[in-house]
Amino acid sequence: MAACISSALFAAFYVNSLQYAPVNTAKNPVTVDSLVGAYMDNPTTADSLFANKTYYVTGVPLSLQQDPNSGRYYSDFVLAGFIQFYWKDFSEASKVTPCADALCQPILAKCFLAGFAVRTGGNEIIMMNNCEFIH
Repeated sequence: MAACISSALFAAFYVNSLQYAPVNTAKNPVTVDSLVGAYMDNPTTADSLFANKTYYVTGVPLSLQQDPNSGRYYSDFVLAGFIQFYWKDFSEASKVTPCADALCQPILAKCFLAGFAVRTGGNEIIMMNNCEFIH
């Protein structure tokens, strides 16, 4: 009985850790522009290709905001409100410098791409969760 429970816990941990293992490398990140392009072309196909995987992603953050419903911090990229990185916690979010005229520098992050989601306000966004700031 204990062996069965131990095996089940190990299998659950293994599957969960695979879910969060990046499918690409920090040296070969996916760009927010390429994700937005894929989702603008066909959200259903893009979700089937990209959703439910962790990626290294690069792009220029336009903002750093706090979600009034969840209290979590997020950044908008490319088109305000179309792709959002929800940061793992405030320590990750605090490393983000939103784009200002002289400071438009891309960042690298590791995020879980949840997919195309419909938010409470009716906005459809590419939802990136559990993001960790790399540089």
